[in-house]
Amino acid sequence: MKTVQWTSAGLLIAATLAAGPAWAAGGLLRFEVNPEQSKVSASVAEPMAMIRGNAGGAFRITSGEVEGNPSQVGDTARVKVVIDAASYKTDSEGRDQDVKENALEVQKFPTITFESTGLASAQQNGDTNANLSLVGRLTLHGVTKDITVPVAVRLEEGRLVADGSYAFKFEEYGVKRPSKMMGLMTTGDVATIEFHVVADPA
Repeated sequence: MKTVQWTSAGLLIAATLAAGPAWAAGGLLRFEVNPEQSKVSASVAEPMAMIRGNAGGAFRITSGEVEGNPSQVGDTARVKVVIDAASYKTDSEGRDQDVKENALEVQKFPTITFESTGLASAQQNGDTNANLSLVGRLTLHGVTKDITVPVAVRLEEGRLVADGSYAFKFEEYGVKRPSKMMGLMTTGDVATIEFHVVADPA
């Protein structure tokens, strides 16, 4: 297995693989995650989800960086992305407050991070696209877990772009399930995170 160092949304270094011949002669490449162009969303089944569907919210990426040599990804690749847990926002102020104060406990755990440990697989699709399975450590609510995330990456006009998703159970990270009516109604026990991350040349 090739080793890759990366953090938090740890998604983008794969695009250096995808660039293929275009960067064959390159050295160390550096990119900075663009928070304004990047998106991280979360969804969970609401009480009465059969009728109302899932509740969705969004987080803000505060910072991130990507670097690596395309010809030596295993030895040089590193990605770091930091998510502001307190930035969670939905269409309901009451829900936002419950999630931030009681579920995520953002006063104690203000950030969500992901640190890479490896690249399980990579399949190149043309010169500027690839599908990868990234291995790393997600730290959420003060708990760190090893996970594998499927990611689709591409190179667009010099930018690195990555899209993917990851689902987890609240109990895995010691997160209290959001509730309504003084705890009489709780959400589903699985949250799904979807991300679209854009990084510009540094």
